[in-house]
Amino acid sequence: MASGTAGEYDRAAQAASFGAAAGAYEPGRPQYPAEAVDWLVAGTGHRVLDLGAGTGKLTRQLRARGLEVTAVEPSRGMRAQLVAAVPQVRALAGSGESIPLPDSSFDAVLVSQAWHWVDARRAAPRSPVPWPRADAWDRCGTSARSFL
Repeated sequence: MASGTAGEYDRAAQAASFGAAAGAYEPGRPQYPAEAVDWLVAGTGHRVLDLGAGTGKLTRQLRARGLEVTAVEPSRGMRAQLVAAVPQVRALAGSGESIPLPDSSFDAVLVSQAWHWVDARRAAPRSPVPWPRADAWDRCGTSARSFL
């Protein structure tokens, strides 16, 4: 999304800026509270997409719960950290606006602390079900979306 007026920014370029610092980003980022992750995935099914997975903080916690996780991350540097930390997870290049997988491939799509980098009008112009957990998670200070 290119900037056309003062005050706007290039969301994709800004989001990509984390890749160069991925090695420092990983140890400095805390885990998510276990209770929050349990609540988020309750009843979601087994196949989960971790969208904007970064270095894999949420990915690891999802795997620890026995879920089949695929991670999609646009930053090559972040993805490299993710693959090193969670080599058993399929990690793909992509974004919220361009998920490199067919529709209906997952029981849940989770976005944790990355939704603000996504152009929601392009990524989710229509959702097959409401996002009941999203607003509550946002109020806790963490951006997340969970939908079928």
